[in-house]
Amino acid sequence: MNKQEIKAKLYEILEDIKDETNFDENAPLISDGVLDSLELINYLTQIEEEFGFEVSMEDLEEHKLGVIVNMVEFLANKL
Repeated sequence: MNKQEIKAKLYEILEDIKDETNFDENAPLISDGVLDSLELINYLTQIEEEFGFEVSMEDLEEHKLGVIVNMVEFLANKL
């Protein structure tokens, strides 16, 4: 799966969680108020199910995975 496909899948997951289509790939999902804490857990759970591996809270903080572009890079390196 290439980065464009990963990004498209992340947007699909986000749109499933939050009926909003204007996600900024460089903006923090939490601090910008796009996702609340329960929505973030749902987001991570769906990512784990879709991509087949666990994303730890340490990974989330260390790699700043609350930003879509960072999550794309993280997932591309894991796959």
